[in-house]
Amino acid sequence: MCSYQSDLFSGVRAWLLGTAVLITSLVVHTAARPYEDEETDWVEFLTLIANLLVLVSGPVFTVLRDSDQHGSAETFRTVLENVAALVMVLAIVATAWAQHHVWKLVYKADEDYKLHMVKQRLADCKTTTEALE
Repeated sequence: MCSYQSDLFSGVRAWLLGTAVLITSLVVHTAARPYEDEETDWVEFLTLIANLLVLVSGPVFTVLRDSDQHGSAETFRTVLENVAALVMVLAIVATAWAQHHVWKLVYKADEDYKLHMVKQRLADCKTTTEALE
């Protein structure tokens, strides 16, 4: 393997690269909203945030291990852990809600789910167009 590849994927550079990939994913996802169902978009957004929080907590553990500033780093780690846990719980709840929503539309509705989502998007576009006029 080339030396630049081994340097890029080790230590702090690997952490920074992972953080950059997750932040880019968050920005692109927020702008694109790739899923037809709004609830699924929220689930993806929350899981990306949870992944970012877990990734950011890595250097805190390094600071705790290598530094004499245990007090402030440990407080930050505790806050970060609690926020990450809360976001993960929200992601799980949002996932359950989204799955229930899709299940209800698929099994209890008379129309196809895809058709329902297309009709909903068209109605949203019509509402937006009317508001702009």
